[in-house]
Amino acid sequence: MFGLNLLKIFILLSSIQIFMIPGVLCLPRSASQPSGPETAASSSNPALEVRGNLEKRDSWDCKGSSSCGMVKASACIEALEAFLRSNKNNRSWDKVWGPIRHWRSYNSYNTGKCLAMYTCGDSRDYESAARAGVATIGNLMAKGRSIYDEELGNCKRCGSVWFWGSCRVTFNYCHNNCAGT
Repeated sequence: MFGLNLLKIFILLSSIQIFMIPGVLCLPRSASQPSGPETAASSSNPALEVRGNLEKRDSWDCKGSSSCGMVKASACIEALEAFLRSNKNNRSWDKVWGPIRHWRSYNSYNTGKCLAMYTCGDSRDYESAARAGVATIGNLMAKGRSIYDEELGNCKRCGSVWFWGSCRVTFNYCHNNCAGT
């Protein structure tokens, strides 16, 4: 009886000890543990780096080509809507596993176009965003529309919304190589 209780106590203490070893199955318990996404990115713990990058809030910028002054927002929205129409079988909840590029001309001469694109700087973020349900056709379209939203991006022509680590939806001027090839 005493031996059985001693064995139970030993097993309990051993299992607790495993969870107390820094870097094994839990986050480090040192005082230098990052407290937010800004400091997590500089951590030596890869789990904290990933968590820190993915927890970043959406951010917007209204940057683009020097020719953005000619871009019409309506052409950018049309290009964005082509994300859904590009494949007859696409539905708004379908996940996106890679980059998308669509463009629309904004004048009758077809000399300039608005390019709408979804891209991630780190190729691993495509899969991560799709698995998490962040990269769906409908969500990417909502992200794109947020670039022009007065409460969010408040851009007038070109711009980007950054989300999920290195991923973004961007509107930009495009003249010749809109396909990116």
